[in-house]
Amino acid sequence: MHGFMLQGSYGKFGLTAAMFRRCNEFSKRGIKCTSLTLDFTKDIYDSEKNMKSEKEIDDSVKFRNPYIDLSIKAETWSNKITHDMEKSYLLCFHNEENNSSESIYFDSTGNSKNNPFNFEFDKVRKTKHENILIHEEFLLNSNRVFEKYYSITGQCICIKKWNAENGKQEFFLTFDYGIGFVFKHSDSFSWNVSWLKYVINEIAEIEKNEKPFIICDGPGSAAKIIRLESEYINRFYVLHHNHKHPNGNPTKRDAGNLSSRKKFDAIIALTKEHTKDLEKEYKGYKF
Repeated sequence: MHGFMLQGSYGKFGLTAAMFRRCNEFSKRGIKCTSLTLDFTKDIYDSEKNMKSEKEIDDSVKFRNPYIDLSIKAETWSNKITHDMEKSYLLCFHNEENNSSESIYFDSTGNSKNNPFNFEFDKVRKTKHENILIHEEFLLNSNRVFEKYYSITGQCICIKKWNAENGKQEFFLTFDYGIGFVFKHSDSFSWNVSWLKYVINEIAEIEKNEKPFIICDGPGSAAKIIRLESEYINRFYVLHHNHKHPNGNPTKRDAGNLSSRKKFDAIIALTKEHTKDLEKEYKGYKF
């Protein structure tokens, strides 16, 4: 059996360490475990690396991140070709929003050859995360207009386009060098869901006789696993707090997920008393 622990960028608040320890407890019981972190932050990466070096978690606990996955693919591709081939290599464009392909081509630096996917900017902030990723943030009039992530060997792996006025994400491009495509997603949320499906299917193919499960904490993580088809994974949502305010009104963070409770195979409550309250309030659903 294989278990996934889904988390967001919570390294600074200690939940990442708790998630790794939960993975470790499952591993002690003979269940293979993978920690899934959807955003890349150095806090999360360092937490996992340090806990393993200090033997707080077993080496059998796996760590998966979509940015790092793309980077590994890019590096593997780069190692197989010559420098001249890399300079002339073009990736085709595919729009995931409407499942269509267009004649737009990108080079490995992330620049489009025949479409205005290149943006005006007046300042660049560049950060190198050890031997993992390179991050560039492009600003116009001090407002963020887009971001680029690169593999450590210099291939662009994703681009986020932001609206400089309202700060909202306009679209998200990911570069898959393994198959030679650039994929356009409406936002990072939709990309996260597609990546989760890919990783889970990968494990399901390996362990054909065992249905994997995924456990998530927090409303953001839960919203993503609601979008996963239940026939190939068991989905569990963990409540770490009461689902109501002291005045009796439901908390905003859990109201939506509890109303979608039938999308989960189980919701794990805070205490036995909390379980009883939930079962009384949501009759017919077993917490």
